[in-house]
Amino acid sequence: MNLVNKLKHFLFTSYFQGFSSNPIRFISFFISGFSSAVIITIFQFYHVDLFISVYQLDPTYFYYSQIIYAVWNAINDPLFGWIIENTSPTEGRRIPAIKWGGLLWALVFLIPWFPWGTSQVVVCIHFIVSICCFDAFLTYVLLVTCALLADLTFDSTERNNLNNTSSIGGLIGSFVGSLSYLLWDKQDLSNFKIYAIFCAVVSGCGFYFSAKYLSMSNIKNGGNLLVDNNNRKAQPSILTFLKQLLRHKNFWVYVSMNFLQNFNAFLDANFFTIADEKLFGTILPHTSRLIFVVLVLYLPKVMTQILTPFANRYGVYQLIWNCTLSKLIFSFLMVLAGIQSSYVIWAFLFVLIRLSNSSWSFYNLAFSDVIDEDKMLNKREESISVAVHGIQALFVKPAQSLAPILGVYVLSSTPFYKQPLQSLTPSQLSVIQSNIFQLLALSPLICGALQLLVWRNFSLHGLKLKELKQYLYSKESKV
Repeated sequence: MNLVNKLKHFLFTSYFQGFSSNPIRFISFFISGFSSAVIITIFQFYHVDLFISVYQLDPTYFYYSQIIYAVWNAINDPLFGWIIENTSPTEGRRIPAIKWGGLLWALVFLIPWFPWGTSQVVVCIHFIVSICCFDAFLTYVLLVTCALLADLTFDSTERNNLNNTSSIGGLIGSFVGSLSYLLWDKQDLSNFKIYAIFCAVVSGCGFYFSAKYLSMSNIKNGGNLLVDNNNRKAQPSILTFLKQLLRHKNFWVYVSMNFLQNFNAFLDANFFTIADEKLFGTILPHTSRLIFVVLVLYLPKVMTQILTPFANRYGVYQLIWNCTLSKLIFSFLMVLAGIQSSYVIWAFLFVLIRLSNSSWSFYNLAFSDVIDEDKMLNKREESISVAVHGIQALFVKPAQSLAPILGVYVLSSTPFYKQPLQSLTPSQLSVIQSNIFQLLALSPLICGALQLLVWRNFSLHGLKLKELKQYLYSKESKV
């Protein structure tokens, strides 16, 4: 009984010790996580399947679109980051990006669901506009929300708790988004479109109120959320800033780690509905397969709640290492098991590997430490967290285009991959299932092995991290 009480105390203090001091800030993070998850869930799950299977976009046009998107996806992060850091209206640099950027993000989310025409050129343009506009406002809003962890506090525990609060909001938002699975019908999208409009309205209102509550919270001066133009320090030039980052070892370790994680995650997300139909469509009805969606979406987010106390106690570095090792082990077992049983594939692909991917929710916490180290190494008066986020995204975001390109290339090696499930012969279905299995089983195996090799070089943990925090607190106390 004593052990149970200790566990309850451990979990309670880990989750709620920061809430009472600033509840409005936690509410803002909760709403922001909810609003982002609603539209991201729907967009990531269906936009590739929509254009490939419903609008019948040719693979060649798809490749061209992804190349354009890769360029835009890479440059918009540092561009927006630098603009946000170097423009400071009196009402603040962060809050307008969440309030108005979030509203526009919810609006452009609706672009893909309404066809523009049947011509391949028109469909291609529609696809490019859809993914580029969605990513532009995703970048504009999430660059700021991710940077808030570094801006608001140096304390690792408080950052963990804010991240956990956002994850709880994301859990509920993902549930709202996943209900669209019941309405997803490639032959008739009318009900799905109505639900997408509803989600866009809910998400847009959420961003507005998140920014409103954030402006009401008690923000420390170092947060840069409400900085007056007259008091701002001059920022380094772009060339000086880039030279500083080139010498930052932990920055490049994190970039390499996050590149591999993005590639793995986007490959899974973009081809989930295709894998769900082709691998399990013959053994379970559409409504019963909703359980797969629930497992894919919620297990990582539930695990975030469970793992947060352990991140507080043992550190983010160790948590990411253990989760990555788990991903490597489970994906290896999946490859050994093969494609003999659909239920075995289900267990490995949609439960075990997804559990190990729970560590992705903690990546921003590790990067907040990288931003802290950048501030110390370059003796900055205030962190330029959004700009640092933007530069790392310049190198990470191409993975989000490479993943679907590889996926479509593998699937298009069979000319009948676009055919409805009912029209496929057993031999054709077997070939498609084999391709999908290899795609989704080998990706976490290879990425997991490379990530372990990379992450062992990340030094911001243990004594070095403590020394960094002590330096920042001592500097803050002198201000």
